[in-house]
Amino acid sequence: MLAATGSVQQLVILGALAWLGSLFSPFFGVAGDRIGVRTLLCATRGAYALLAAALTVLVLSDALAPWHVFAISATAGLMRPSDMAMRNVLVGQTMRPEMLMGALGISRTTSDTARVAGALAGTGGVALIGMGPAYVVSLRCTSPRSCFRWESLAHPPARPCARRMPRGEAACQP
Repeated sequence: MLAATGSVQQLVILGALAWLGSLFSPFFGVAGDRIGVRTLLCATRGAYALLAAALTVLVLSDALAPWHVFAISATAGLMRPSDMAMRNVLVGQTMRPEMLMGALGISRTTSDTARVAGALAGTGGVALIGMGPAYVVSLRCTSPRSCFRWESLAHPPARPCARRMPRGEAACQP
């Protein structure tokens, strides 16, 4: 953004748009309660893939303007904070209580590592092969991941028993 516009203010606005969704997270929570967290997470992943496709088309057609970047960043920013919370909810729904802290730690570590590695790979890809081809590669990596998320809807998570009997037998049937 800085190279395209020469404006530090626009670069700062672009960075702030990534956290715009903090204001709307409660609405995603309500939607998650209504339609299910897994379904909502899959829908947000699909929306990310559509945003990536739109950005790829704009880059390849040489029609990318700063306002396009702002609009796409704002749309992705609306979903980002809720996306992280939904992942944590899914981990909480699928793990036994005694394993929850470790599972959340692993989930957060892999998520942060993927963000750093993705940013480095994307920057390297743009430097090596150009913006258009790098976005095509990114889109090809993003779209199958979204499809796998939709496939996971067919297999609901196991519900751990919340209550245990005195000798360790489960109080509920799996």
